[in-house]
Amino acid sequence: MIKQRRTPVIDAPSEGAATVIDIARRAGVSAMTVSRALNGTAHVAERTRAKVLEAARELNYVVNLSARRLKSAHTGVLGFVVSDLQFPYMAELIGVASEAARVAGYDMLVQTTWSDPQREQEHVGSLLSGLCDGLLIALPNTDAKYLSTLVTNKVPVVLLNYWRGGAELNTVRADNHDGAAALTRHLLELGHRRIAFVAGTSHTGQSAERERGWRDAMRDSGVEVDESLVRVGNFELAGGRRAMEELLALPKPPTAVFAANDLMAMGAMEVASERNIDVPREISIAGFDDIPVARHLRPSLTTVRHPFPELSNRAVKLVLELMESGNQEPQCIELPSEVIVRESTGPLVKVREKRRRATA
Repeated sequence: MIKQRRTPVIDAPSEGAATVIDIARRAGVSAMTVSRALNGTAHVAERTRAKVLEAARELNYVVNLSARRLKSAHTGVLGFVVSDLQFPYMAELIGVASEAARVAGYDMLVQTTWSDPQREQEHVGSLLSGLCDGLLIALPNTDAKYLSTLVTNKVPVVLLNYWRGGAELNTVRADNHDGAAALTRHLLELGHRRIAFVAGTSHTGQSAERERGWRDAMRDSGVEVDESLVRVGNFELAGGRRAMEELLALPKPPTAVFAANDLMAMGAMEVASERNIDVPREISIAGFDDIPVARHLRPSLTTVRHPFPELSNRAVKLVLELMESGNQEPQCIELPSEVIVRESTGPLVKVREKRRRATA
């Protein structure tokens, strides 16, 4: 009697999407081993894990997060809600945070609100409803009363660069006051006294802190602030242009302009260039944030550097610590800023001439 050998079909997945069983057949291991290798919930030999992952790739296996959430309290996802991608530093915050999450074994789910309060609450609510294990929020204009409602949520929440106060939540932010004061002192040391300040928006704590730093440095140096030199540019390039035009139209224009962000400083520099006003010989211009393009402008822009990469790394580290410990005591981590002196600021003309004669 001839025995007919049955050829095992181990390479063909079942109909529809590939399953753990299909991967087990192809890799020649048990379904339990596949589950452990994919989830990272128990020790699996690296050689076996590699075999399982290769089989999963060949079968185009996709992890079913919904099913995983039904079986486990963990999603393996960190959420990140941001306000507006028009700000150049936002891409850096997201990129660094995503990489830090990846290194820690987490995926990053990013939601953009485009500064819409309704969309903010919808995105935050959906992420906190079970889509993520921890949440980062970079919404500088969000109402503090709304954020305070998140305190009792079981999912750890960390705010990035939030300055409006009132929310008892974990926060990682960069200094604004001291950086602005240091930049103002730099302008004062160059001989400037009529130093204009172009504010951002009235409802952001960051702009208020930068203006406070400017005012404190002026006062500490015995220089009275001329309120006609205070303008609002809404953190936009067009706003910086408008503010510069208004300042130049004054009977006694400023000799230096400190814009609360680099975009507004760029707008001010555009107006100066169009009017053939030499920067910095005739007027000094400085910004805040040190966005990537700042160093490439002509003249290159003097500004205050926020440590954005460190902000993101510290925020991810903090949310992971909170997920591990469950500690509910709010922390506020504040990182120092740094004045970056470039070509757009220089001595007041009469100060420059005095120095030239002294060295002649």
